[in-house]
Amino acid sequence: MVLNGAHSDDTISEQNDSTAGNALYKTMEGSIQRIFMEHEGFSYALDVETGQLIQAGADGVTICPEEGKICLRLGVPADRQTIFSEELPADGAENEIAADSPTPVPRGNENDGSPAKELAAGSSGSFHHRNEKTCPAEREIAVPEASHHTSLAAAKVFQVPPMAPVMEPKSCLFPAGSTPRIHLHAPEPGEIHYTLDGTAPTKDSPCYSSPLELSGDTVIRAGLFLPDGRYSEIVSSEYHFTVPGLVLTSSTRFDPRPVFRGNGIADFLEPLRGSLDYLDGRWRGTLQNLEICGQLPGLIPVEQITVGFLSHHRSGIIYPEYLELYTGPDAQHLAFTAKLEIPCRPCPREIARQDFSLPVRENIGAFRFVAHRYAKMPQWCCYKGSTGVFTMADNVYCTPL
Repeated sequence: MVLNGAHSDDTISEQNDSTAGNALYKTMEGSIQRIFMEHEGFSYALDVETGQLIQAGADGVTICPEEGKICLRLGVPADRQTIFSEELPADGAENEIAADSPTPVPRGNENDGSPAKELAAGSSGSFHHRNEKTCPAEREIAVPEASHHTSLAAAKVFQVPPMAPVMEPKSCLFPAGSTPRIHLHAPEPGEIHYTLDGTAPTKDSPCYSSPLELSGDTVIRAGLFLPDGRYSEIVSSEYHFTVPGLVLTSSTRFDPRPVFRGNGIADFLEPLRGSLDYLDGRWRGTLQNLEICGQLPGLIPVEQITVGFLSHHRSGIIYPEYLELYTGPDAQHLAFTAKLEIPCRPCPREIARQDFSLPVRENIGAFRFVAHRYAKMPQWCCYKGSTGVFTMADNVYCTPL
């Protein structure tokens, strides 16, 4: 089986039952193939079980092997059944169990309404795992015989959280003076609660009932909350207002691949912002310093000029080393205005995007923005010492004063 990931260093392999370290889940009806995947230095294991296709459509697919079994859920029409999982904690003396020793039988908490979990000792270092409520068919988990000790934790049952609300449009730019409306959609019944100040919403935050009208830069965060206490992932979108009528030019040569070149510098004025996926078609990439020259429709008071950048050092993409801004009444009379040195260090997350702003605070008619890339990848990067340092940016906007 071959699955093509977004990055060239993705490796996905399908292992057979005889492979050392391979875990095989067996049921009374058949088997589940475990697929191992390595990506960005992390290992993943995916269990794939065939089953009856019970629903398919434009919004997604639902596959359900049998009532009460784990389902493959893709898109909106997915079943919401209880999911079973085993968790392996860090190795510790209290959790290490000899493969041929009796296996403890942890029980569910009778007071919290969770079903009992049974782990009965099996032969050849195997153990059985049954959920009497949701898994009528017995599942056997084969532990590799080569292992002398196995770290185990009590299995737990948890409810699938609801799907997150959808914002339309997502993060984007609007012309100054407009009053756009943002629509929030719930993929299933529940209440959408939101905030407009960038803080995480709770069930006590305002409840969405009609489109949100914006008049200035705003960060909207929202989540779907259900009556049973479950809530979705919190989603966020940023909306900024820019001086309309900008005309951009650039001497920078962009990557020749269409996904990174697009329409070149003209795409920096498109309203939609880039996501954390550098292949989403919204990022413009270059191996040169990024130069953006802008002509405003007249002398206009500008607070700051901002450009969004992407960082994903395992793919050779990092923030610029420093930024410079030159402004003036026209393109022939530009003067140095500001400089911003970006800290040379890893981002808090492996993949990150960030807007960097340089102050203006005066009337201008033109500007020149330059993002200076590193000559070589810094030592903390995956490709340290390489001269192939990619700069990727999505939009430029001028905030009116």
